[in-house]
Amino acid sequence: MPFVEARGLRFHVQELGSEGGGPPVVMLHGLFTGSLASWWFTAAPAVARTHRVRLIDLRGHGLSDCPPTGYDTATMVDDVLALTDDLEPFAVVGHSYGGLLGLRLAIDHPARVTRLACIEAPLVGMKDPGPERPGGAAAKSAEQGPDAERDAPSSEATDTERRLLTETSILADLRAEPPVTDDDLRAVAVPALYAFGSRSWCAPGAGRVRRVVPAARCHVLEGGHAIHLDARREVADLLVGFLGGASGHPDHADPDHAGAPAEEHIPYG
Repeated sequence: MPFVEARGLRFHVQELGSEGGGPPVVMLHGLFTGSLASWWFTAAPAVARTHRVRLIDLRGHGLSDCPPTGYDTATMVDDVLALTDDLEPFAVVGHSYGGLLGLRLAIDHPARVTRLACIEAPLVGMKDPGPERPGGAAAKSAEQGPDAERDAPSSEATDTERRLLTETSILADLRAEPPVTDDDLRAVAVPALYAFGSRSWCAPGAGRVRRVVPAARCHVLEGGHAIHLDARREVADLLVGFLGGASGHPDHADPDHAGAPAEEHIPYG
């Protein structure tokens, strides 16, 4: 089912695995440079060996329609719910902003979510660097802790980035998004896994997770914000073990990142 009509939009949706596998898994990508290909070419095939996996191009991304508004988590969570209403309760895996969507799904719709894996979810604040491009200047500054806002696309921006930045409300929606609170983290009632890149601006989230929800699995892997690319095999192995219910010992937090001060909260990519 490559294209699905939902909520007045056309979404690009793909599946891996089969009905005979384990409980379904929904995998969500980050913003700007993200698409369902982010998981299709990384961890999804490994997960699909034992699970039915559904991959979604979020609104404005990949081959899905790009409406002018609706890039807040509440609206995009409703998109995901509409695109998964045929599934039994599912595990959700999300990278970056997709991790925030998974978190909100688990909190607000607990009957729909069985497990939650947040890969590089922005659980600490930051100032807006504009979209991240793997290997580009924005990507590097994001991993180092950006301190400048950008409202216009650069000359290196992709067509998707230009469209989102110039034709949609995405930056305003992100700036208006409330931060994830400690109570939010505690409200997740399903088994949860959090993974962070050691060189990413999101890395301080590991210390926060271990302080607020010590029962959750939390891992810091060598890499940056695109940890599912930088540590492709490690992320896939973590997800396969976690989604299959395998037990494991959490990694130790990186003490250099724990407790770092937060900036203005602009979750993205």
